[in-house]
Amino acid sequence: MMKCHKKTAPLITADRILFGGIFLFILVMILGVNQISLINNISIFMILLFQGIIGFTLYYFSWCEAIKRIKLSKAGMLVSICPAFTILFAMMLLKEIPTIQQIGRFFIIIMGVFGLSFLKSE
Repeated sequence: MMKCHKKTAPLITADRILFGGIFLFILVMILGVNQISLINNISIFMILLFQGIIGFTLYYFSWCEAIKRIKLSKAGMLVSICPAFTILFAMMLLKEIPTIQQIGRFFIIIMGVFGLSFLKSE
């Protein structure tokens, strides 16, 4: 008889990602939108590998850990920091210069996150 393991949030998330990825892969192959040959290019493969495994996994494990430590409503609002990281990484990695509006929004997001961090969860 198989012994059932306790279902934790990271395990459930990993299952969803795995089976969702398999389903989407099959769907793309059936619909004929297959550009699998592009994966032969090592730079495209490394981008997919980084985003798919490291980036996505890190995001979900961080999300699950955040929910354990703070209320879901506060964790949900902290997701809004993603555009700030996009601006920051675009500057650092792509050497792009943000517009005045983007810089202003960056600081608004950062101030909002710091403001949320000082609020007491109910």
